[in-house]
Amino acid sequence: MQIEINKLPDSEIEITGEISAGDFESCREQTIKELSENIQIDGFRPGKIPEKILIEKIGEQAIMERMAEIALQKEYFKIIEEKNIQAIGRPEIIITKIARNNPLGFKLKTAVMPEIELPDYKKIANEAMEEKEIKAREKKRIEVLEKITASSKIEIPKILVGPEQEGLKKAKYNLILNEIAKKEKIEISEEEARKEAEKLVEYYKNFSQSIDLEKAMAYTYGILRNEKVFQFLESC
Repeated sequence: MQIEINKLPDSEIEITGEISAGDFESCREQTIKELSENIQIDGFRPGKIPEKILIEKIGEQAIMERMAEIALQKEYFKIIEEKNIQAIGRPEIIITKIARNNPLGFKLKTAVMPEIELPDYKKIANEAMEEKEIKAREKKRIEVLEKITASSKIEIPKILVGPEQEGLKKAKYNLILNEIAKKEKIEISEEEARKEAEKLVEYYKNFSQSIDLEKAMAYTYGILRNEKVFQFLESC
């Protein structure tokens, strides 16, 4: 049997082909037996209805259509096995040619497992684990900072506190980190701050935004200094 397989959108395929006249006709005996057992005709016992009487009762076309179903059921499973098709669900069947002692023409449309192009999943998994460790470290840093804050005595200038409670907490954290940096003489050089500030300025240029270099340096100075303070605390 010759078949043609075409890919369709939405992870479907269409299988077009013909079943030989011999293979199609070989399904007639099974079809007659099955229909004879399931149709009631006065004067005949189930399974004992002659073919001629069946044709008179339901018509030749109905018999051939059932023959086609049986033939296609057999061939369909052969096709997907031989062509290694990972079919999903029941196929949609269209008969394109049907006649006694002739090849049976058909089209089958079925969904298949989608083709998946995987990224470097090992690398992603590794980075995800690292990210998980980073998040755990950040959580630990906040816990340490909260404990230090709870044991500190500090009066927060109103100008540093926003309208929300979150602003008060952030102000406390920044002041405590600044004080630890002073006591432990943790400093950031102008060169370090400028280097990171220039990166920040270039980054915002990509979004058509401009940032003053001096303001950027003040920002990066605080970020870099806080990181060094946390590293110091972690080493204690």
